[in-house]
Amino acid sequence: MAVLLIKGNQCANIIWGKGATYVGPLSGLPEAGWKKLPAQMSGDFDHAVMAPISGNFKTLFVKGDQAMLFDWVEGPKTIGTYAQVLAGLGALPAEYQKLRLPAAGRFIGVSSDGGSKVDLRIDLVGEKPVVSGDLFNITDGVESYAISFILKGAAAVTLPATITGTVTYSTDTTGPVQSVTVDKLVPGGTATLTRAKPDGTGSFTYTCAYTSRFLRTIDWEIDYIKDTKLCGQYATTQDTRPDGLDKRIMTVQAAYADAGLELRTAGEANLVDIDEAGTDLMWSPAELHAAMVKNFKLYKAAPQWRLWTFLANHLIENGEPQDHCDGMMFDVDLGVGNYERQGVAIFYDVAAKNVGKRAGLFTYIHEIGHALNLTHSWEKASKDLLGPNDGYGDLSFMNYEYEYKGAPDRGDGAEAFWGAFLWQFTPDELEHLRHGFFLDVAMGGNAFATGSAHLIAPDDLTSPALGRSGLRVQLSGRDTFLYGEPVTVEIKVSLDGSRPQAEAVDDLKPGGDHLSVLVTDPAGDTRPFRPIYHACGRHPSITLQADTRPPPDRLRPHGQGHQRRTPLPHPDR
Repeated sequence: MAVLLIKGNQCANIIWGKGATYVGPLSGLPEAGWKKLPAQMSGDFDHAVMAPISGNFKTLFVKGDQAMLFDWVEGPKTIGTYAQVLAGLGALPAEYQKLRLPAAGRFIGVSSDGGSKVDLRIDLVGEKPVVSGDLFNITDGVESYAISFILKGAAAVTLPATITGTVTYSTDTTGPVQSVTVDKLVPGGTATLTRAKPDGTGSFTYTCAYTSRFLRTIDWEIDYIKDTKLCGQYATTQDTRPDGLDKRIMTVQAAYADAGLELRTAGEANLVDIDEAGTDLMWSPAELHAAMVKNFKLYKAAPQWRLWTFLANHLIENGEPQDHCDGMMFDVDLGVGNYERQGVAIFYDVAAKNVGKRAGLFTYIHEIGHALNLTHSWEKASKDLLGPNDGYGDLSFMNYEYEYKGAPDRGDGAEAFWGAFLWQFTPDELEHLRHGFFLDVAMGGNAFATGSAHLIAPDDLTSPALGRSGLRVQLSGRDTFLYGEPVTVEIKVSLDGSRPQAEAVDDLKPGGDHLSVLVTDPAGDTRPFRPIYHACGRHPSITLQADTRPPPDRLRPHGQGHQRRTPLPHPDR
């Protein structure tokens, strides 16, 4: 027995007991008819069923409000409305003909003067519509990014509709958006974007064609070293499910599809030589970046919707193996013009135990979220965006399950998190992913945490309330440094004398998950210290005791505390 599986414009011909005999585009199937598929009916079908008609194999395809009776050898027999294609199909009761319209869609079009293009996203998921777009100038056939906008509709709409409302822009513009008109969010749908000068003169339009139900599409390349494997899929029935979480198979692609983004596998996975990690056979952030530039076939020094994920073995930082880091978005803080956020690494020595489990899949989704310029739940810039308990109470992919601080009736920690997590992003994270300005979201765009639901700004950092942890934090160093000399400080966590012992987290990296350091330059400007990368992973707790002596280690817990010497950037850099 054979079955033809279709997804988008790709397919797999499966023979039971033998496997796939063909995988590729529909037009590549051996029968002559597949070469004759018309563009508007060449993929993204809603339904496909073998037609019980004698002769050659025939398939009935349904796409939106259109149908096609297709002969595998001769090509399309009939394309049109349900009734035009098959009388019986047209006789379906109205309720069964009612389209299950998606609530969002992507459109692409060119301006009436031919000088620019728009990538338009129309979103009717919420109570009021949201429309966003990225505009590109066209000069001699070459596109260059110009500006992005977000239009928040003034009122709910029913299609067809004209959407108006409040518009924000990534930069100032002389041609503000006036309105967007759309007829339907299915193949064959059209949308018209109208722009004009503030006084209403100089109006011009973009006529846009429906492109996809996904608001953004990312080409995703995955490379690996020997003896590693992908996280695979996770069935939500493997563990106790919270109320509201369906029984389903979760994958990385499925999680982002739920958010409105398509992760499209790009090319074959490539085997990377472990020798690229150097003699220690572990990967520093610099070695990861070099491996990305060398092996990522889609790499480009430019903003683009392309992402590299690398299955490595182990992370090393400043000569120290990082035994608790299972993943990181390493492509950050490389300097102006270095096109950050194009690479993510998974460290298999730590992550292997979670292959096929929810924690393993969660790591991939979390790190890709960083590549899309999402910060951790507790690091958002505006207090208006912080969720419960300063963000630690977010049930989001961008939180840490073991750091979760729930409502009183839920409790804290990993068990409480998984007991309530519905495998989704928060509303503000979804808005960023679906509608954030092009350079704020696209890989290779703005630096990490610039234009995101991003790191807390210095002005927003306030002294925390006095706690009862039994710990104190001290920062010390020399008063002066020579120009160009690395600035080094000592950070120490110790007992404050109120109790004989206390629990502390083994993480004193500035800019990490548990410590923020502010740097003030000679001009008086203050900004948070940012490390060259941000590694994610579980940091074990340690117990500080008054009578415990320190082991001989660079980062050491002991009776007087837990300390680390760390270099900070020179104020003039």
